[in-house]
Amino acid sequence: MILYYFVNQEFGLKDLREKRLKISDIVGLNDPFDFLSVAAPTKADRKMLLEWRQGMASDHGLICFSRNWHSPVQWGHYADRHQGLCLGFEINNSHLHQVNYVQSRPAWPEIPQPWPLNTKQRLIDQLLYTKFSHWSYEDEYRLFTSKESPDPDGYYYADFSDNLKLKKVLVGARSTLTRSDLCSALGSLAKDVDAVKVRLAFRDFRIVKQRKALEWR
Repeated sequence: MILYYFVNQEFGLKDLREKRLKISDIVGLNDPFDFLSVAAPTKADRKMLLEWRQGMASDHGLICFSRNWHSPVQWGHYADRHQGLCLGFEINNSHLHQVNYVQSRPAWPEIPQPWPLNTKQRLIDQLLYTKFSHWSYEDEYRLFTSKESPDPDGYYYADFSDNLKLKKVLVGARSTLTRSDLCSALGSLAKDVDAVKVRLAFRDFRIVKQRKALEWR
């Protein structure tokens, strides 16, 4: 499956040069309801969820992708107002989890603890993959990864690999990045990666490929 990662130009070029993506911290995601999506009725239940999320965050991170690169909202929010990049990766489906968008928070299990395994697993799945429907424009897929050893900058990274294979780079409609600058950042990957400049569609609210080669030098 090909999925897309939106990023500003500075960090996008850094990702390409270093051939890796930054792993997001679970607690620091944009949506404060992430990993707390189930409606917890009591203070003790809410405390348990916070402790569970913190435990997850200490050992795991994730990379968030979208199935759709045509959304102007995505480019506006996550690619520096159309000045950034969108990186397309081929990722093994078995490593991905699609987000489920809902209008209302899932209910807390009605049965008392200790919960049977299937109840506990259903609750965990809801916490990992549920978001409010207003986020549905992201069309999000999640790639979870364990945290092993941080870089000197304190962050964790996932290297490009056969399971995270760069296939396409889309350059934002407002970006001034040249084709040669992009090729320089790609280095040895340039021959195998489709480089595309995008533009605003003429008839609808979409971002589309710029097909006139002379419009991007």
